[in-house]
Amino acid sequence: RPFLRTEIKKAIKECETCQKIKITTKPNKGELHFLTPTKPNELLTMDLAGPFPKSKNLNKYLLVVICHFTKFCEFYPIGNIKAETIAKILVDEWFCRFGFPESVLSDQGTQFQSKLMDLIYEKRLKTTPYHPQCDGQSERTVQTVKNMIKSHIDDNQIKWDENLQKYAHAYNSSVHETPRHTPFELMFGRKPKIPIDLIYPDPYSLNREPILEKYTLINEQGEIDVLADPVDTVKKNIPQIANEYLENLKKSLKDSFETVKCNRNIRMNKAKIHHDRNIKKTEYKIGELVLTDHPELKKGLSSGIAHKYFGPFEIVGKNPNNVDYFIKKLGAKKSRTKQVHISRLKTFFHN
Repeated sequence: RPFLRTEIKKAIKECETCQKIKITTKPNKGELHFLTPTKPNELLTMDLAGPFPKSKNLNKYLLVVICHFTKFCEFYPIGNIKAETIAKILVDEWFCRFGFPESVLSDQGTQFQSKLMDLIYEKRLKTTPYHPQCDGQSERTVQTVKNMIKSHIDDNQIKWDENLQKYAHAYNSSVHETPRHTPFELMFGRKPKIPIDLIYPDPYSLNREPILEKYTLINEQGEIDVLADPVDTVKKNIPQIANEYLENLKKSLKDSFETVKCNRNIRMNKAKIHHDRNIKKTEYKIGELVLTDHPELKKGLSSGIAHKYFGPFEIVGKNPNNVDYFIKKLGAKKSRTKQVHISRLKTFFHN
């Protein structure tokens, strides 16, 4: 029979079951994109870790919140992952202390998508579902704090939440590779005091002239003459002192921020060049059919023997970043639109 080989190849290529069970050896890779905030508290990233063994304080989960620009982070142990619990922690522990952020990057879990969370902040970015790499910073920080917990507890894991504030202080007081400053310094404009500073004071601070010395004089009899009421004089000079401090702080922070942005841009450019040169650019058009991974298995089914892809879906939209697509189940009238990263898609061949 002529063209039999061609017909067999075509039949195998268009076999729906074959397409769903075979693993793609060369998955799609989108171009690398970065988030580039320019000031503290402009963009927050957050993630959840757990469940852990229930602690004495009845906590089972860890909420990690990070300022994307400064890398300053806070660790909050919580008992559940209800929207109300997370919202209260964010408002009471971060927003009321550091101010409301302009944007928040979440993992799109149900706990971050509720209407209650939408009321807290006006603009909310979302990472693509099942593609947490776009929020790599919070993922890495979660791994760091897990390692800290492991190194300080033995078999008694119910104590996992007892030293979280110490871990956060150690993290925020450490110089990070990209900003080359401590997160604490970038967030507050001054270096953090750590225990060793109390043992070995900064030699430069010992040479500073005490305030009272400016307003006293030793007379011929060796007695101290007060030239002016030091407390009253200091009070009168508080506005000037405060203004000088603020001006110096602004200059110091401006210089630090420029250094951070410069180092970040160098690092991002290197990473983007290395990543993008090895990818085969793939683009889908509106109306094309695709399959996507991570099937939503019914309860009781094993992921080990389930199909690797499911669908088909129709491309109904495209994100301006060229790596996220909006898909809808083909033929389903009430199917909701999903946002999916291109690395989770593959072309569906149909007869």
